[in-house]
Amino acid sequence: MSSLFGGKKSSSKSESGNKAYGYIQDTFSPLTGYAGTGAEGLAKLLGGDASGFNAYKKATGFDALTEDGSRGITGNQAAAGMLRSGGTGKAIGNYANTMQNQFADSFMGKLLGMSGLGLQAGGLISDAGKYSNETSKSKEKPGIGKFLGTVGAGIAASDPRLKYDIKKLYTEDDGLGVYTFRYKGDETKKLWRGVMADEVAELRPWALGPVSEDGYGSVDYDKVWKEQG
Repeated sequence: MSSLFGGKKSSSKSESGNKAYGYIQDTFSPLTGYAGTGAEGLAKLLGGDASGFNAYKKATGFDALTEDGSRGITGNQAAAGMLRSGGTGKAIGNYANTMQNQFADSFMGKLLGMSGLGLQAGGLISDAGKYSNETSKSKEKPGIGKFLGTVGAGIAASDPRLKYDIKKLYTEDDGLGVYTFRYKGDETKKLWRGVMADEVAELRPWALGPVSEDGYGSVDYDKVWKEQG
């Protein structure tokens, strides 16, 4: 019954989703596989399987570039009269190793790039187009306590529906009862003395106070003990 003295009603609704999920998924799903492809290629290379690396070298012209570089070294050595020296073979070997390392670095960079592209595509599918809708409704009724706080000091809630532990003390000459009672929802459980609004409405209607939004009657005690007029 505490709502009688100041109730409040509220409700909320939250909705979230991804409006562009279908389009983004269809467009970028093929790229998500690159994450696994890149990671698998790196694992194979680091594990000693050079088949992917050899295919990459073939596709990017490694053999032709190495051959051209070797011919250049040979020509330079011949022009210097050192073609038959041990330095020619060593220079060609160093050049081949340098090319091998450069292509290996490039191949690993490509694999890492593929993995990153796949992860980015997955993140895009997950995050793009997200939305969140939240609605909140709140309605506060003044309650009898707040309602009475806005009217005169002599006004008191006297509707019997708001009371309990009601005991009649005596009856006025016109039949109006005087009672002791406690208010429902009053944590202090204070014992009050007064009348009932329904009886006042019948016997002394001029002493009625305003009615709350919830339909509970009140009494103006400044008028209860006065005659009408």
